[in-house]
Amino acid sequence: ARAPRFHFGAAYELQARGESLAHGAWLYAGVSRDVGAALRLGGRLAFAYRAPGAFDTTDVSLRTDELSLRAMAVAEVTLGTRGALALAAGGGIDLVTASPHANDTARVEADAPVMRALPVARAEAGVVLRVSERVRVYGALSFEAELSGARYYVDRAGTAEFVSSPWSLRPGGAAGVELTF
Repeated sequence: ARAPRFHFGAAYELQARGESLAHGAWLYAGVSRDVGAALRLGGRLAFAYRAPGAFDTTDVSLRTDELSLRAMAVAEVTLGTRGALALAAGGGIDLVTASPHANDTARVEADAPVMRALPVARAEAGVVLRVSERVRVYGALSFEAELSGARYYVDRAGTAEFVSSPWSLRPGGAAGVELTF
């Protein structure tokens, strides 16, 4: 039997969200096993911190802070001696904290921050290049679906005013490096 391989990596991702571009760093750990001469199957757990987002109205702004957690099944098909096509699919949650802030000239009071856990499905396709026995670099395109359809509103004396609606379907791209043992 072939021994499992352990992967530890870091990546930086850009992701389109409609009126904003989300970006942040991912850390992940995974395990895989060769199941044929040109096929490796495995899984990985990933954690990301995304840079804060900001959405503004006339007198109120909304800041969003996001932590993302993903569990992914991974398949790699060998391409030559140093490369592989990598495919991954899975899901997880985005923990989003929305913090409203009254602008300096506003005569309104901002509520306390609110945290929500938003379910997300994710698929990736990319290329992995082995640069040494233990080090690999990769680039990947991703597509996420935020499944709750999150929308952000401001309450004005009992009337909800729309602030932002990030895309539910979010294309992205990432580049990273990993250590394999």
